[in-house]
Formats: sequence, structure tokens, C-alpha cells
Amino acid sequence: MAVLITRLITGEEILGDVTQNETSADKVNITNPIQIAALSNQQTKNVDIHMAPFVPLSAQKTITISLGNVLCQYEPVVEILNKYNSAFGSGIIIPSNSGITGV
Repeated sequence: MAVLITRLITGEEILGDVTQNETSADKVNITNPIQIAALSNQQTKNVDIHMAPFVPLSAQKTITISLGNVLCQYEPVVEILNKYNSAFGSGIIIPSNSGITGV
């Protein structure tokens, strides 16, 4: 299991725990899927990252996606991973390397 961002061919990006589907090699399972989007903040002139449930009306915590609908998968940056882990994971926050010198 790995927390990855899955970019669909429709342009949507889903963050969640990705595992291979046990019954079909051309599908993956995503547990606790969150849709992420980058939106421009007009007040600060920065780009804000927004997260929302990917399938908010689903009673299931895991969805299955055909690999034919997947453009790519990649690891999120530490800040996004920490935000996800605080909501769905172990709660463990990974420190960034920005304040550590001489290591």
C-alpha cells in the first residue's frame, strides 16, 4: 500500500492509498480517495491546494479504477502527504528537510 496521487485521463487528481486489485490486473483500488485541486487565490495571488472527498456519497471507503483511465501516478510532496495522513493515516507527520543543516 502506498499513498499516491493518481491523475485520471479526465484531468482529475485523486490522492489515496493505492493497491493492486486482487481480481483484475488492469485495475487498482484506492482507499480513502480525496480529490485534490489547485486553485488561484485572488487575494494572495498564490495557488491554494483544496481537498475534497472524491466520491462523497459512497458508503465504501475503497473505489476501483481501471488503469485505462489512469494517465499517471506519483508520490505527493511531503506537505500534501502530511495533510492526508493527519486525516486518514497514522497521524504521523514527516518533517521537511528545510530546517536541518549538516546532515
